[in-house]
Amino acid sequence: MSRITPPPMYSFHASPLDELKEELERFVQEKVTAQQKVTAQQKEHISWEGLPKRNICVGEAHSEVASKKFLIRNMEFFKESGFKVIFMEHLSQREDSSFLKRYELNEEMPQELKARLARLDRQFQSKLYPGEWDEYNFTKIVEAAKRHGIKVIPLEESEESYQSNKSGPMRAAILSLNAKKVIDQHAGSKWLALVGSAHLNRCYNIPGICDIFNAQDFLITDANENNKVFLPLLRVCESPIETPAASYEDVDGSKRLLNVSMSLIIDPRSDMSYKAISSNESLRATAENLSSSSSSSAAAAEDREVVKKSRQEEGQKESKESEEYRSRLEKEAGPSGYFPIPTEAQRVIDEAKGNSSPGKGL
Repeated sequence: MSRITPPPMYSFHASPLDELKEELERFVQEKVTAQQKVTAQQKEHISWEGLPKRNICVGEAHSEVASKKFLIRNMEFFKESGFKVIFMEHLSQREDSSFLKRYELNEEMPQELKARLARLDRQFQSKLYPGEWDEYNFTKIVEAAKRHGIKVIPLEESEESYQSNKSGPMRAAILSLNAKKVIDQHAGSKWLALVGSAHLNRCYNIPGICDIFNAQDFLITDANENNKVFLPLLRVCESPIETPAASYEDVDGSKRLLNVSMSLIIDPRSDMSYKAISSNESLRATAENLSSSSSSSAAAAEDREVVKKSRQEEGQKESKESEEYRSRLEKEAGPSGYFPIPTEAQRVIDEAKGNSSPGKGL
């Protein structure tokens, strides 16, 4: 029997992962070449005010609430700003597309889709903000998109593909490749996407969705006692730089920080409308909540002490690293690289950190 030669793009002279990386790098180079034809004056400036003008890829830890609340709370605003599609990780083209199309045409959500989303909601339920999770989860995103006429499109090829590659470099490569195929089918439509933070920009040296499509990366993280040292709360930089708000374990076992140009650490109980964030109301509320949580009940304080002792060495190391990191960012990016925090909110943050000196906006 004669041997069948596979097509060139899948001729595995290297590993399957290397093949995928090669193809993704080609997509990135095509984007760079196209950008070189655009004059500097025509290029979009990365800014908070300019966020609604670009395709937006929201990155998250899947059990966090703030990313989902941001999308749900602003779905009407996004519709008015011209967004037509939201792409979602975890949902698959093969199993879920037909149910999503049926939901577009009917008031009631198909039971199959309802069960699928409920399974995701159970799998990733927030332990830190369980009450908020009931109101802002995967199911609620799909319902909000439907309510405002934004189409939901799955990014996974199939449930089987997702289950067989849930993490690591191969997962990153497969999702980026799937995203390229799926998003290309909706060229010309302004879009949102919700994915894990590792899929925003280059991770494991594999191009992310924003690398391929020149979309705006936006990492949104739930505020808590551990990440309040990573200030300012909303950071906007000209290009992706390291953020301690999200990290991953590389193939060699080392801890790597993700690179993002726009990130937000926020209490999901605050008003997460675009307007409230723009006016600093949400940032001020987050700062106050972080401060009040430091002086909560004795029982809660005792629980924190147990956790603190169990992670003391790790915590001291991370605290030192975060302060060094913040100092380095201030030198590299300068104050203009950050979204300003109001003086009163900064004062509350400083008090929560045990700093008695007056705060200053960054």
